Amino acid sequence: RQSGNIDYDRRQQIRLHFEEHSTISRGRSRTAARIIEAESHTLEGGRIVAWSDSTRRFSAGDKASVTTSIRRFNPKYESYARLMFHRGFVGSASVGEPYDIAPSRYKTLHEAAVERLSAIVPHDNAGAVVVAMTTGSRDAITPELRRAYSLSGASHILAVSGMHVGILFLLINLLVYPLGILPHGNILKSAVAIVAVWGFVVLCGLPPSAVR
Repeated sequence: RQSGNIDYDRRQQIRLHFEEHSTISRGRSRTAARIIEAESHTLEGGRIVAWSDSTRRFSAGDKASVTTSIRRFNPKYESYARLMFHRGFVGSASVGEPYDIAPSRYKTLHEAAVERLSAIVPHDNAGAVVVAMTTGSRDAITPELRRAYSLSGASHILAVSGMHVGILFLLINLLVYPLGILPHGNILKSAVAIVAVWGFVVLCGLPPSAVR
């Protein structure tokens, strides 16, 4: 797909398949979606960064028909635009009402984990931090708490990243250390650690910060 063939800034009806859960960024809801149908057929199959106001949340697997226009990425950030285009993103779009949404019929492991953990932790800032550090979901983090972590330089703690994966990997290796005395025990230890780590990453919704 060449960027010159894409019909930008034309208001049209498109049908989207949301690929991930919405997150809050710069006071707005942000997620990634793939265009499965569009009046401009050159857009079909492309991915977009879908923006909405913070009261609208989408889940992975949701589908929606919306009338909007696809915007180019800011030319001021040329390297970012090239990277996003290389990943299949053709631009960004605002998803506002009216739209016709078909929610996903299936609850993902990530959604189930967030729902389960949110039900048992305190409904306060401490509970919100526990959920964020464990599952990567920052939906319960208030703007004030987010700002406090940002000013302290510790905002990375609220996102599941390589640090969390590394800590889990060390803990798993400590727990399975006795397996080393068995024949082929080192192979078994490595297999258990790999399965456990990837299971945790899947449970967190496969965030890019943890996958890479």
